[in-house]
Amino acid sequence: MALRGQETLHGFAINMGKGGLFVLVSSLVLYRLARAMEHRVRGAELERHRGALEEARATQRANRIYAALTRANEIALTAAEREPLCRAIGETLIGSGGLRLAWIGWVDERTLGIVTEVAVGPAASYVDGIVVSVDPTRPEAQGPVGLALRRGSSFVCQEIERDPAMAPWRGRARQHRLGSTMAVPLRLATGARGTLAIYAEEPGFFTREVVLLVEQLAADLAHGLDVIAVRQHSEQQAAALVASEQRWQFALEGAGDGVWDWNVATGDAYFSPQLARMFGYAPEELSGRYEEWQEHVHPDDLPCTRARLAECLAGRTALLHDEHRIRCRDGSYRWVLNRGKVVERAPTGEARRMIGTFADMTEVRRASQRLTLLETALQAIPSGIVITDQQGRVEWVNEHFTRLTGYAAAEAIGGNPRVLKSGRHGDEFYAQMWRTIRGGKVWNGELVNRRKDGSEYNEHMIIAPVSHGGDGITHFIAIKQDITERKLMEQQLLRAQRMEGIGLLAGGIAHDLNNVLAPILLSTELLRLRIRDPADQRVLEVIDAAARRGSGVVRQVLTFARGIDGERAPLRPGDLLRELAMIIQETFPRDIEVFREVAEDLPMVRGDATQLHQVLLNLAVNARDAMPQGGTLTLRAQAERVTARRVGFMGELPAGNYVVLGVRDTGQGMPPEVRERIFEPFFTTKPRGKGTGLGLPTALGIVRSHGGIVEVDSAPGAGSEFRIYLPAIAPEKVDSAAPMAPVTVAGRGRLVLVCDDEPSVREVASVVLRHAGFAVVEAGNGREALVIFSERRGAIALVLMDIMMPLLTGDRAAADIRQLEPGLPVIFMSGLMELDAVQAAMKNTIGQTPPLLKKPFAAGDLLAAVARAVGA
Repeated sequence: MALRGQETLHGFAINMGKGGLFVLVSSLVLYRLARAMEHRVRGAELERHRGALEEARATQRANRIYAALTRANEIALTAAEREPLCRAIGETLIGSGGLRLAWIGWVDERTLGIVTEVAVGPAASYVDGIVVSVDPTRPEAQGPVGLALRRGSSFVCQEIERDPAMAPWRGRARQHRLGSTMAVPLRLATGARGTLAIYAEEPGFFTREVVLLVEQLAADLAHGLDVIAVRQHSEQQAAALVASEQRWQFALEGAGDGVWDWNVATGDAYFSPQLARMFGYAPEELSGRYEEWQEHVHPDDLPCTRARLAECLAGRTALLHDEHRIRCRDGSYRWVLNRGKVVERAPTGEARRMIGTFADMTEVRRASQRLTLLETALQAIPSGIVITDQQGRVEWVNEHFTRLTGYAAAEAIGGNPRVLKSGRHGDEFYAQMWRTIRGGKVWNGELVNRRKDGSEYNEHMIIAPVSHGGDGITHFIAIKQDITERKLMEQQLLRAQRMEGIGLLAGGIAHDLNNVLAPILLSTELLRLRIRDPADQRVLEVIDAAARRGSGVVRQVLTFARGIDGERAPLRPGDLLRELAMIIQETFPRDIEVFREVAEDLPMVRGDATQLHQVLLNLAVNARDAMPQGGTLTLRAQAERVTARRVGFMGELPAGNYVVLGVRDTGQGMPPEVRERIFEPFFTTKPRGKGTGLGLPTALGIVRSHGGIVEVDSAPGAGSEFRIYLPAIAPEKVDSAAPMAPVTVAGRGRLVLVCDDEPSVREVASVVLRHAGFAVVEAGNGREALVIFSERRGAIALVLMDIMMPLLTGDRAAADIRQLEPGLPVIFMSGLMELDAVQAAMKNTIGQTPPLLKKPFAAGDLLAAVARAVGA
C-alpha cells in the first residue's frame, strides 16, 4: 500500500492459525507514516488514515511480544533454576517496549494469598506490600490475578481507571502509571498454581493478538518450569540414592556387619570384605558358594539354621532371623545374628535371590550373660535395691524391695520412692539428702519409711549417684536394709543396760535398807518382853509388820530390776487383790472407780507374790490407759472347776480346780486384729515412747510359769476383761501356820564377837545377845575383828560376822579367824539379796560353811541361829 507517492509501506504477513492474519511493519515506515499524517493529512483525509495508524501500532506491539516469545523459548531451553527463568522472562517482556511491569507470583495454599516470585520493570515497586488473594470471600480476590486463577483462563483489564475489578488497587496503579493489565494463570505438573501478570502504561494495550502471544509465552514458561522441576527432582533422587548408599555403607561398616548376596538358583554368593574380616579371613579366602559357607556353622546349630533358612526360602517366613555360632579361621567360634530376605522369586514362587547381613553377637551375648549374672546377684542380695533416673523416677527394683515395702515391681517402676515417706522426717531432711547426692556424693543414713499396708519400719539406706562421662549424673542407686529388728535389739540392749544400772543401784539400796530394817525387827521382840500394855503391844506389832513389809518391797524391787527369783509360797488371792486395790486407789486418776469382787472361801494358790502382783498391776495400768475419760475398773477373784481341757493364749489348761483372777474395764475395747496380737513382743497400740510392747508378753510368761493361762474378752466400745487361771492348792497341801514358840538359849556368859559396819545393827544385836546371857565384844570391820580376836584368842565362843564391810570383808576375816582357830563357830549376816554373791563369799571360809542370817531378821531368828551354832 502507498500513500501519495511516498515510501512504500513495507511489511510481511504472519499466519496466526485458524484464519487469523496480521502484518508486521518496520519501525521506520511507521515513523514516516506518522509524520506524513501529522503534517500533510487534513480533515477527512486524516480520519481515513487514523485506523491504519492504530492498526500499525497494534501490529508493532504484537511484533515485540512475539520477539519476547522467541527469546523466552531460548531462555527456557537453557534455564536451570526456577527463579532465574522467571526473572529472565519478565525482563524480556519489559524489554519488548510499552510494558511497565511483569509480575510472576504463586498461590500459598495455606493462606490462599499470592506470594511474589519476581517483579521486574519500572513499576516493580507496585507489588511491594500488595495484597492479592484467590479466596472468593475476600475483595482482594476480585481483581485480574484472582479471577484468572479461579477461572483458569486469562483476564484482561483494558482500562484500569474504569474497570471495577481494579478498584482495590486503582490508586496504587495510578501512582505507578499503569493503564491496562492482563493476568494469565500458570499451572504446573507439580500442582503449583501461579500467575503471569503484565502491566502497560497505555490503556487498551492488550489486543487480541497480544493476548494470544502472552498466553503462548505463559504456556512456554510453565513448560520450562515443569522441565526444571523434573530435572531437579531427578537430581535430588540421584543425590538421595547416593546419600542412602553412603549411609547404608557407613552404617554397615560402623556396626561391623558383613553383607552377603546369594543367587539361590546358581548357588553363587557374594561375601563382603567386612564379613570376611569378621571371622579372620582375607576376602579372597572365602568360597563363593553359600552351601560351602554353611560348613562353618557349629554342628550343634546347623540343623536349626538350615530349618529356618528353608522356612524363609519357602515363603513361610518373610525374614530370616537366625542366631548361631560360626567357626573362625583360628578354629574358635563366634556368635552371629544372620538376618536375610528373599528379594527375587520366580513366577512359580521359587526363591531366586536372597540378601542379608551377619552381625557379630559374641560380645553382646557375653554382656547379656554378665547382666543376667549381675541381676541374679542383685536379686539375691538381702537388701532392697532401687535404681532411679535423675528426677527420681524408679526404673528397676529387686525382689527384696518388694518383700520389704509390699509394692510389686510393676507398681514401683515409673513411680517415685516418695510413696514410702512416713511423715516422720521434715522437708529439710530430704532436701539435705538431695543436695548430697546431686552434688555427686554418697548419702548414708537411717530413716523411718511406710510400707504399702501402712506399717512403718526402720531403714538404713545408702544412695549413690551414677555418672556417665560428660553427661553428668544420670541415675541414682539406693540400697535399703530393714533394720527394724536391729533397732528393737538396740532398744532392748539399752533397756537391759538401764535395768542393769537400776539393778546395781537397787542392790546397793537393798543392802542399805536391809541394814536399816534389821535393828527395827531385832528391837521389836526385845520391846515386847519389856512392854506389857496391850495398846503398846499393838504398836509394836504394826512396827514389826511394817519392817517385814519393807523387806518384801526391797525384794520386789530387786526382782524387777535384777531378775532375782522370789520364793513361791501359798498365797491368798484376796490379799493380792486387796494390795493391788490400795495401790490403784492411791495412784490412778480419781475418775476411775475401783471395785473388788472376791468370792468367799477361795482356795489358795502357790506362787511368787511379787511376780503375780506385777502381772495384775500391768493389766490394771493397761485398763487405766484404755479409759482416758474415766470409767470403772473391777478386780475379781473366784474359784472355777474346769471339767475339760481348755486352750488359752499360748497355753493349755488341763481339767482341775482353778482360781480365776480377773481385771475388767469399761474402756475403748479392742478390734479382733489387735486382740490377736497383744501378746506379741514389742507390739503396742500406745503412742511412740509410751509403751514398750513387753508388758503383756512378760505377764503371759509369768502366768505360764505358774501353770496357768490367760483369756481375753474385748470388743470395740465394750471394754476388755483379762482372766488369769491359776491352779488351786488342795487343802492338804497348805502348810498350817502354827505359832512359833519363843526361842530360849542360855548364854552363861559365853563371849560372842559381833562384827558389823552398821552401828545400829551391831548395837541391837549385842543387846539381844546380852539379854540371852551372852557376853559381847563389838567390832566395826573385819580388820578390827581380827585384832580383837587375836587379843582374846581362846575366849571367844562365837563370831557373828557381816559379809560386806570396808577395809576387810567378813568372809576374809572369818577365813583368817578359822586359820587361827579352825573349829570356831561362825554365823554370817548380810543385807545382800543376790544369793550367788553371798554363796561365793561364804565359800572363802575354811572348814564348815557358816549359816547365814538374811537381814532384816528378828531376835528369834538370831537366837535360834546362835543356839544351833553353840549347842545350847
